[in-house]
Amino acid sequence: MYLTLKGIHIDLKTLFVSDLDGTLLGKNATLSEYSIKIINLLIDSGMNFTIATARSPWSLQIIENLNITIPAVMLNGVCVYDIRATVFDKTEELGKDIITELLPIIHQLDLSGFLYMVKDNHLNVYYENVTAPHVIAFMKERIEKFGKTFTRAYPFTDYNFTGMIPAYYTVCERLEILSPFYERIKHIKGLRAEFYRDVYNKDLWFLELLSERASKYNAVNYLKEKYAFERVVAFGDNLNDLPLFAASDYCLAVENAHDEVKSKANEIIKSNTEDGVAEWLSENYKRFL
Repeated sequence: MYLTLKGIHIDLKTLFVSDLDGTLLGKNATLSEYSIKIINLLIDSGMNFTIATARSPWSLQIIENLNITIPAVMLNGVCVYDIRATVFDKTEELGKDIITELLPIIHQLDLSGFLYMVKDNHLNVYYENVTAPHVIAFMKERIEKFGKTFTRAYPFTDYNFTGMIPAYYTVCERLEILSPFYERIKHIKGLRAEFYRDVYNKDLWFLELLSERASKYNAVNYLKEKYAFERVVAFGDNLNDLPLFAASDYCLAVENAHDEVKSKANEIIKSNTEDGVAEWLSENYKRFL
């Protein structure tokens, strides 16, 4: 299927999807001027491009200079978010039965994690206690850089979440702290866990809890069906990108990617700090027209 807009031939067959951290973003989680220039030139010439990330919509300021029009996959597939309209296109709820079972365990272990709730098309983030320096630094950065708001809800089990859609829980800690938590919750029916190392601090790991229906795999397939894409080309680096690869027809891992991600890729490209995604697109985009 093809459209013509102001004389530009637009290919609607292929969707290009990139992860952010460790893939499209370079040092200090920033997007280089080179990547911005190349990707925008290709989008303006007809490329269908979007992102699939563990980040929330609040972090989209990082890519505000990209001319993305295709909704983005956020929170590892919990939601599909329309960047231009600033609305949630689709959200997978973390069931109330799951939350009822999960919250007492979080409280017992006194974890410095964050619970994401959606209400009236707005994302609300709650926490019980924050004591770890890296978590305090995370909150400070999000508040100062993105204007993010965090609300203390101590304890979770007593807080009134009426009218809110539970969507996502994330905690970042050392492996020895998260592993016992993972063992306690991994068998909860309807729950899916993303467990992977932080790309910026190798001493820390992320454990992200979401609905079993929420994944980059399902979210990309939703976009594929909604917009009649016939083919998906994906870029990734970490274990949470494996579901993205599973939904794609051609997969590219950056040089700095996890070995398992590389093993699933059709091609290894330059690292995130070398503008690997943008350079590959510049040289190979026309192959998929």
